[in-house]
Amino acid sequence: MEMTWYFALSESTIDREEHDWRGLMRVAVKSAYSKTRLRPTLIYDGQPSKFTAELQNMGVKIIHHRVSFYDELAEYAVASGQQWWVTVASGAFLRTEIPLLHPNDDPVLYTDCDVMFMQDVTNLNCSDLPFAIVPEYVDGVVGDYIDINSGVMVMNIASLRRTFVDFRTYIRNNLDKCVLFDQSAYRQFYAGQWGKLEPELNWRPYWGFNNAARVVHWHGPKPPFVRRLLQGTGVPEGYDLWRVLYDKDPESYGRYLSIWDEYSQRPLQVDRSTAE
Repeated sequence: MEMTWYFALSESTIDREEHDWRGLMRVAVKSAYSKTRLRPTLIYDGQPSKFTAELQNMGVKIIHHRVSFYDELAEYAVASGQQWWVTVASGAFLRTEIPLLHPNDDPVLYTDCDVMFMQDVTNLNCSDLPFAIVPEYVDGVVGDYIDINSGVMVMNIASLRRTFVDFRTYIRNNLDKCVLFDQSAYRQFYAGQWGKLEPELNWRPYWGFNNAARVVHWHGPKPPFVRRLLQGTGVPEGYDLWRVLYDKDPESYGRYLSIWDEYSQRPLQVDRSTAE
């Protein structure tokens, strides 16, 4: 069964140090084609470019879109003295507007750009709930379903569309509470209203290597950072938390990096008739 898969990014963060968003998106798309029957769609706050053309040639539908409350995000960044904030927030909050952009009521999959599909993800749903989701980490291990991670979400489009105006109003009025951007907003506005996805659908490498993982999320340390540590290079300033997460299971990171490298080097296969 095919399902629309959305991921989102702001052009203002595409060159962010230690992230390699272009490489991450290439691998996300290649692994989706290899392991799933997802239909990839990128929501992109930015101008058409050589890279967006590359993604389109890979079969990715691109929706150029700026979040409807961008001005409020920019004003908050200035008022709070955090000029960098809007560059990240403008991409993070794009997922909240998927209910406005999706053309029908079919449930959809949203993931962050830094994922790698390991197995098929068919038959995902969230019943009548607004969305289904996986826990955030707690001390580097699988947490509970109160602290959620919005990096992978199965969205009930009809439900989220009905509540969108109120949700957007809440975000606009509570940006000071959105410490984790959209993730904080989802936690607060939809408290207790979400369904549960198995952790294997948003598996973090610092939880250890898991053969049953279906979606691996490079939450925290990204492949360039992992490679740097595996090669014995020092940690860049400002990335101490990433080092803490990496140190929880360096072997797991090394194994997942090898898989990521294999996808990175693999030619794109666009035949959707079968998945490995």
